[in-house]
Amino acid sequence: MTFTTFTALLFIMLVSSKTFGLDIVSYNIRNFDKDVREGTDTNKPVLTATLKSLNADLFAIQEVVNQTAFAQMISTSLPEYGYAITACGGTGKQKLGFLYKKSTIQLNNFREDARLAAGGNCNKGLRPAAIGHFTYLPNGMTFTAVAVHLKAGGKQANADVRYRQYGIIAQILKEIRQQGQNNLVVLGDFNTTDYVLRNQNYARFMEFIDNNQLIDFSAEINCTAYWWGETDDNMEDPSILDHVIASQEFRSFFKGHTVQVKAHCEKVQCQIASSTDLGVTYKEVSDHCPMLTSLKE
Repeated sequence: MTFTTFTALLFIMLVSSKTFGLDIVSYNIRNFDKDVREGTDTNKPVLTATLKSLNADLFAIQEVVNQTAFAQMISTSLPEYGYAITACGGTGKQKLGFLYKKSTIQLNNFREDARLAAGGNCNKGLRPAAIGHFTYLPNGMTFTAVAVHLKAGGKQANADVRYRQYGIIAQILKEIRQQGQNNLVVLGDFNTTDYVLRNQNYARFMEFIDNNQLIDFSAEINCTAYWWGETDDNMEDPSILDHVIASQEFRSFFKGHTVQVKAHCEKVQCQIASSTDLGVTYKEVSDHCPMLTSLKE
């Protein structure tokens, strides 16, 4: 065997034995690039450093208000990523969509679905769904991701709106499956304020998961966001509002997975904490944390 032949065989063995992984993140970046309610500009250097540290293949991003500033931030600080953002964002102009690493993810098609806006128009009412059809370049697998940002609020009337939105998401997934695509990811800010309470609204959410043959990776973590907890004790309470959800068919492509929350959720390990302890990612980027799901072949 010549040296050249040996080298070629060694290269083939290394490529064939390479383990690929698909890292997916959901991240609500809170009224980018200025939270008017708090009077706080988004700390873009901290946000971009957080995104870079995650190094994910696909991000679902919510609450992009200033699209021009968002595009400039990506082109300047994250040029390795492409992006697709909805034109509509409801009353708060909170657009949503995807960042994707161009070396591993190809965007084949992108659209928004106004049905999730529950009767609202582009800049009034609720937010649409963002739907991206992608190819994972390392192995050629195609999949569809549906990014959502559901109705906010802890009152029962808000939970009832979210319950109706679950039905709309289920219809969207049914239609995608009828088109022959069973590799599905649904992710974003579901505003599941009752998830940690395990009450009747949690049961409704789990009914949606079970009836659509889905896997909720948020079941493996303890928080994704912080809020004031309706108490004036200067402490912030953890909650689970964000989810990365996959069809059983999509999950079956991978041998294993891990689920993590990053930024201030990781810093305080999902314990009740002061805003000082939560730090700059909480005070100057978002009350939400990036939720990272890593799928391994």
